[in-house]
Amino acid sequence: MNNIKKATFILMGLLIITARASAQSFLTADTTGDAYNRITTKIFGYEVPDCVHPVPHITEDWNQELKKFIFGFDLHVTPDNDRCINFDRQRTEIKTSDASPDSMKAFYGETFYERWKFKLDSLFQPSPNFCHIHQLKAGDGPDADNPLITLTPAISGGNSQLQIRFMAPITGTTSYLTRVDLAPYLGIWVEAFEKVTFADSNSYYSLTLKKLSNDSTMLTSTTTSLDLWRDSSTFMRPKWGFYRSLDSPTYLRDEIIKFADFSLIKRTTVTLPAAPTVLKTSLLTGNKVKLQWTDNASNEDQFRIDRSTDGTNWSYYASALANVKTYNDTISASGTYYYRVRAENTGGSSSYSNTASSTISLPVELISFTAAVNGRKVNLNWTTATEMNNYGFEIERNNSNDNSSGNWKSIAFIPGAGTSNSDKLYSYIDTPTGGTTFFYRIKQSDISGGYQYYKTIAVQLDIPEKYSLDQNYPNPFNPSTRISFSLPISEYVELKVYNVMGEEAAVLINGFVEAGFHSIIFDAKALGSGIYFYKMKTNSFVSTKKMLLIK
Repeated sequence: MNNIKKATFILMGLLIITARASAQSFLTADTTGDAYNRITTKIFGYEVPDCVHPVPHITEDWNQELKKFIFGFDLHVTPDNDRCINFDRQRTEIKTSDASPDSMKAFYGETFYERWKFKLDSLFQPSPNFCHIHQLKAGDGPDADNPLITLTPAISGGNSQLQIRFMAPITGTTSYLTRVDLAPYLGIWVEAFEKVTFADSNSYYSLTLKKLSNDSTMLTSTTTSLDLWRDSSTFMRPKWGFYRSLDSPTYLRDEIIKFADFSLIKRTTVTLPAAPTVLKTSLLTGNKVKLQWTDNASNEDQFRIDRSTDGTNWSYYASALANVKTYNDTISASGTYYYRVRAENTGGSSSYSNTASSTISLPVELISFTAAVNGRKVNLNWTTATEMNNYGFEIERNNSNDNSSGNWKSIAFIPGAGTSNSDKLYSYIDTPTGGTTFFYRIKQSDISGGYQYYKTIAVQLDIPEKYSLDQNYPNPFNPSTRISFSLPISEYVELKVYNVMGEEAAVLINGFVEAGFHSIIFDAKALGSGIYFYKMKTNSFVSTKKMLLIK
């Protein structure tokens, strides 16, 4: 880069830093289910293939591991592409953009800190071609299409690797800063910490990946020898998501990559938040422990809460947003529980608070609660160690991404053992409809009328391989019957009922429906006896079946 241009960019950067303090940007999913609105509200941009496949490719979903909502970045081998611009690749990404404030853009000589979480599925399938889950790129200029740095799962020499790649300016030559076995990074939440000074000389780059559950370091890569600027560009920017080549489709499958807690700040150094103090616990009704702490920082973006059953071996348990000073934990087994809290921001974390503990004794001690998928059925199994005056268990299901209290439905009741000091095994088989992701929880009631909820578990059914419209049941019917169907992709569905004259008698569905198995109850109490036809129509599927109403 020539000296005049370099001096100009340095002056611009100094003026910007002087005129405007760099604010920390923090993007986390919320409960609205509208990921696109959430992203743009935080002044990020997004790039998705909705133009060819009109379904949301970035979603907000409840994640039981993090006990919060997260972003799901989806790509489907068919028909997704790159924004209907490039057809040999696919893209679902978020980014800082021209519309983002200067605090979210890196000008020449400036330093960016970034922090985020991601999870690749345990069966994630890389390919020999590019497949980036994070990029650093020029925001404009003639070389804006080529990344500087990428974090890339790939197959190399027959081995699945996680790679940190660097692409040199002008020549476009790719080199590898790090190549490690991909397997340890699959099926777990990983937290990434990145620091970059953008310059053609005196640059700096570091990336650290940590296992979220126990905060252990998995990878660290640092270098000061890279040309981290693109000539004729005015700013650099980060991108996160899923950007892959379609050149080797046999390697690919439909994928969802999970992301959470995007945090970035432009600053030479970042002051870490002060540690919270005076952590204490108290017992609430309904097998809950309430945590309270003193917030001593003004620059955190969230708090990390760890839990232990022995006070020595700790793991991530939950998080709380900035300025929140309480958290309620629902306990599912008797025992003593230990807690600690720390404050976090883009640059790192505070030390932990003091340790606080609570001992809780439940009338029914649940040892395990598991779910196994068998085709369209979900096998629920749970075991108790002890029971006292146990009336029974109510099974509740939620098929919404938001597993809040308003969306739970009671589906079965299983009588309890009363009072017992030996292990008792219980089971229930459910055939859910209405999507592919379902949540289950147990509500235990005692003989005196008291009750408590136990932990929530999530179940993911396989997406149907093909369309189907089942015969209604019962048939003949009076006055109601169930109609079931399956969708291999999420799309708009029209399901209507017609009489023998071809006249529309009822509209059962006319709108967007998620992929999965679905059923709907048709109530024909306002219709007369006779033969009726129900017709299902999507963009690529039409099916009609006959049913008989006898009154």
